[in-house]
Amino acid sequence: MLTNTIKQACAAAIIVGAPLLALSPCAAAAAPNGRCYVGTVLGTYTYSYTGFTIAIDHTQTPFATVGVASYDGQGNTRGESTTTTTDGKQASARAVPYTGTYTVTSDCRVRETDTDINGVVYHYFEYTGPNGTSFTFVEIDPNVVATGTETRD
Repeated sequence: MLTNTIKQACAAAIIVGAPLLALSPCAAAAAPNGRCYVGTVLGTYTYSYTGFTIAIDHTQTPFATVGVASYDGQGNTRGESTTTTTDGKQASARAVPYTGTYTVTSDCRVRETDTDINGVVYHYFEYTGPNGTSFTFVEIDPNVVATGTETRD
């Protein structure tokens, strides 16, 4: 469901002209035939996900991550995530900025690759709907089992 601010932006874009529509958060709503495209994922999203990493000795370390990401509707993203891990003890958490790229297919499948400021690369497979208000994802890196959701603010 689009917020009132986004609805107003959509109305203004339609009145003023199509070039503004592509830049507005309602671009996803304008996807032809209800299909997805790169502009479907546009705006600021908050997210959370949980999972665990698997060490070479097969021990598992659980983690939880929260963050915020901005998608430009043209295949670029930037954000900040905070992750905490635990092995039965309380762990500290710190925010880590990252940048990335993403693609969206017409059947609403999203592929995303992010690189944090430490040079660590993360890969995700995601699904969204034609309105792009949220998506679900799974991290597809070796030795990681993790899934979560992102919701547009």
